Amino acid sequence: MQANEPATVTGPDLQLDQRGTFRYQHLRLFKVYDATLFAPTQATDHEILSAQCPFELRLRYLRNIDRAIILKYANRILEETLDPEERSAIAERIGDLHAVYPDMKRDDVASLSYDPLNGTSFSLNQKKKITIPGKDFAEYYLRI
Repeated sequence: MQANEPATVTGPDLQLDQRGTFRYQHLRLFKVYDATLFAPTQATDHEILSAQCPFELRLRYLRNIDRAIILKYANRILEETLDPEERSAIAERIGDLHAVYPDMKRDDVASLSYDPLNGTSFSLNQKKKITIPGKDFAEYYLRI
């Protein structure tokens, strides 16, 4: 997270606090992105991971990355972490999300925000691109 980013995400009747950060480096050589997770302060890890509360996963890209590379790794991780029934349950919605996922430029900020009433929204640089319905999508896809 950069120094000028807020430690909270706010909206109508919503405040999500920063719960953790992680820098992904490919092969420990190439800085790829900084990830920040926002969730309600009182939410447990289990509640977040099982989509029982709103949350946001924000990725700030540290280099230009072609969407084909991003989707290749996303699909590989989904294959490794989801069983066939889980993958099948959200397959069409994965396709919907991946269809709008663009090439990333250095300093682009991509976010996946889950709201139990509306689903999972994908935004790029604070512009919403798509909202995917279903608690199961948030729970399964965000295992990435």
